[in-house]
Amino acid sequence: MVRRFGYPRLVDDTWLNEAFATWTSSKIIAEWKPEWHTRLSDLGSKYGAIGQDSLVTTRQIRQPIETNDDISNAFDGITYQKGAAVIRMFEVWTGEKQFQKGVSGYLKQYAYKNARMNDFLDALSNTGQPRLTRAFTTFLEQPGIPEISVALKCDGPPRVALTQKRYLPIGSSGSKDKIWQTPVCVRYNTPQGPQHECFLLDKASDEFKLSKTTSCPATLWANEAASGYYIAAYDRPLLESFSNNHDFLNAAERQTLLNDVAVPRRIRESQAEPGARYSAELCRCARAAKSSEHRKGLWHVPKSWCRRFCVRTTRVSSGRRLEHAPRILAGPRKPGEDDERRLLRLVIVPFVAVSGEDPELQKEARHLADGWLQDRKGVDPDMLGSVLAVSAWHGDRAFFDTLLAELKKTEDRRQRNQIINAIGSFQDPKLVELRMI
Repeated sequence: MVRRFGYPRLVDDTWLNEAFATWTSSKIIAEWKPEWHTRLSDLGSKYGAIGQDSLVTTRQIRQPIETNDDISNAFDGITYQKGAAVIRMFEVWTGEKQFQKGVSGYLKQYAYKNARMNDFLDALSNTGQPRLTRAFTTFLEQPGIPEISVALKCDGPPRVALTQKRYLPIGSSGSKDKIWQTPVCVRYNTPQGPQHECFLLDKASDEFKLSKTTSCPATLWANEAASGYYIAAYDRPLLESFSNNHDFLNAAERQTLLNDVAVPRRIRESQAEPGARYSAELCRCARAAKSSEHRKGLWHVPKSWCRRFCVRTTRVSSGRRLEHAPRILAGPRKPGEDDERRLLRLVIVPFVAVSGEDPELQKEARHLADGWLQDRKGVDPDMLGSVLAVSAWHGDRAFFDTLLAELKKTEDRRQRNQIINAIGSFQDPKLVELRMI
């Protein structure tokens, strides 16, 4: 029971302690303070784990501890964020009440005792999901993340076709031939309202009949509550259906859609003939997401892809320029905005000013920056960094020299950081060279 370095085998299940604690704390906070919208923050953590998990060098969640270095490696995003995300995925598949029953039984049985992975999984399986142990294990003992292609088929009884492979970034030399037993929970429209079903994809490809409808749904979402630990690749008809059914997806699902559509490999693969058309799809998804009232519903998504595809793409099939897409996403300012909208605007305004190349906002930023540099007044501290950075984006040599002089005499640490960031924002090649001296 003891390895050659003296660590008990129980250390192999470090993930169970840490991932379980991460999942539990997220769940408690989400129920305690729903107005904080922490489930959207959880998605940001999951995306971080996905980025790490997409590499061929990634490790499995349940890592055998053989050396001292293995102990250090066990405390990372794979253990905490991926582990918690996988637990949540199986919670949604099992059903919250049944899952809670299994967890409660596990905690009572092993109170003040040591427990192993199979002890936890068996307690969950005993609540009505006998396939859970094996399915869960495929995520614990196999590195990587599934990419699941989703298509709706209605040439007969309505059904959803699912195909899985390992997701890998462009240029990766890894093999895509990996199979997980992946719970896929779908939601689709019917004349009686939205219906929910869960399936277990345990092979490379399979089709599942939609048992709660006899007609073809207008749309189908394949990641209920944004809980799945996989990347969904929807076919074109389904992807287009989301933009026509804005209210069908909640804020977390809209954020997940944007990440699924914008994964780097699929963007890069679309650069040839269908590139402009794919760019238009990205922007349609972004416009659909703008209806979210939560700043994290859209703006937690990395903005680089939106800058590349929604701003710099010159034309789409309709001939309409996309330069003003960020302005469309920002929407008009409303009187009496609450804290959520105020925080959202702190992100949107500088994005529109720079990526949307809005001359009015750039001019106003420079006016505010010049005033602040004179008397250190007139700019909200929350906006100061953005004001200085936007001003520097198209700033001249005089503004560069002014910032550099102010940096030398500024002692406030936060202001120094904001000035340094602004100096790093100049785009003029000559000024870029100066800041490297």
